[in-house]
Amino acid sequence: MYFKTEYAKNSALYYQLVLTFIIFYFINRVVKMMPIEEAADVLGLGPFLLKGQLISGPFKKIRVHYSEKKQKLPENLSVQIKKDWEHHLETHPSDFDGMLASVISIKQNNGDITIRTRKSSFSVFSSLEKTRPTEINGVVPIDRRNCIPLSVGAVAITKDNKIVLAMRHDTTFDNKLLTFLPGGYIDPPADEKNGKISILSCIKRELKEELGIKDYDRVKCLGIVHSKESSKQPLVAVRLILFDSSQSIRSAYGPKNCESSNLCLIDNNIYAMAKFLNGKKIAIHDAWKIILHFSYIA
Repeated sequence: MYFKTEYAKNSALYYQLVLTFIIFYFINRVVKMMPIEEAADVLGLGPFLLKGQLISGPFKKIRVHYSEKKQKLPENLSVQIKKDWEHHLETHPSDFDGMLASVISIKQNNGDITIRTRKSSFSVFSSLEKTRPTEINGVVPIDRRNCIPLSVGAVAITKDNKIVLAMRHDTTFDNKLLTFLPGGYIDPPADEKNGKISILSCIKRELKEELGIKDYDRVKCLGIVHSKESSKQPLVAVRLILFDSSQSIRSAYGPKNCESSNLCLIDNNIYAMAKFLNGKKIAIHDAWKIILHFSYIA
């Protein structure tokens, strides 16, 4: 009788584990195998598909080369940039003319990405907004007589499976729009070494600046998206798995962060995210980041 009872218990436990695995596998497949268009529709972000250009889906490796040699601009254009920057500071006095890595070319080869960039500045980027291309179509250099800065943005997931968001403020682009933290432009002085830009260095720097934490567990590249409106520049989108819990994030995040406010932590579930985003305004790159996160190519 003892052996029969133990056998029954073990059998019940076995079938319970099998059933749990099947349910988990099915849910996992639903989340990860959802096409981009379907993920966008579920999230209520379908219109954003037309506002961004998907240059690349997930990739294994990314190499970003950087040149200190600035692009030569016509004298009249340089004079105009200087005037525009002086005018810009009248309305955005806290901005500074920081260095940026302007994209010359983006190439794909067997799942690897190679990006060539060169030295530029925020004043050039800000002044030439109207002449930046809405799409990257293979013409090289991409940044001809312009500045097309490379940026990095993450969908960060906490230890307890929450996605990190906040509201941008006091920024030139995407001001008062929802954004997934961390994210920002490549900063050559901080992210470049021996002519190569480190995407991971940028992620760590932004992680510390925007969330007050020093490191992450692992990262996955989701793709490269070019915004056709607003900033009109390419972003490397990643999924970031954090060591920290949502409570730790709340504790580390504070008034020292001058570019965002209203920290939110939402369940890592497409339907919970769709409910949260309903009726809210979100930046183009950020809409694409969360679509890619929940899509089949992620």
